[in-house]
Amino acid sequence: MVFKSRNAFSLAEVLLAIGTMVLVILSILALVIALNRGSRKSVDLAAAQFTADQVITLLVDRAQKDVPAGEHARLWDNDYAVPGPAYQEGSVMANRTEFFYRVDATTARDAVTGNPINSTNLGFNRIKMVEVELYWWNPTPTSTRAGYGKLSTRAVRLVHEKTF
Repeated sequence: MVFKSRNAFSLAEVLLAIGTMVLVILSILALVIALNRGSRKSVDLAAAQFTADQVITLLVDRAQKDVPAGEHARLWDNDYAVPGPAYQEGSVMANRTEFFYRVDATTARDAVTGNPINSTNLGFNRIKMVEVELYWWNPTPTSTRAGYGKLSTRAVRLVHEKTF
């Protein structure tokens, strides 16, 4: 019996090599997609945090300047918190993403006495805690998106009624 040397691969070897290459390519593709999601979420989160800060700045500035008329009293004479009505709700475009927001404003109170902070010390210079909840890609702030998780952020600022 004479054995000849093999110069070619068998069909099983070729299929195994192709299957291995496909598995490697799909693994790399899945890694690239996951990195892209993380990158997109971090870019959106940075834009959302900047936008939330801008929303607070704009609304507080308008209330302190009383523009439109009555805005100062609307902010300072009432508390707005979940589950009640918001101080303001709306949406804004930033970084090619539409962000939805809800603004709540509550009077800062002393934890012991329950009195508004600084109401007696500084001549009615009340302090409000203004909170913006910003969310994107979902209809509600508590919704999640597959592969991204919860897409919302909060910004909180303590503001005083009178400017010095």
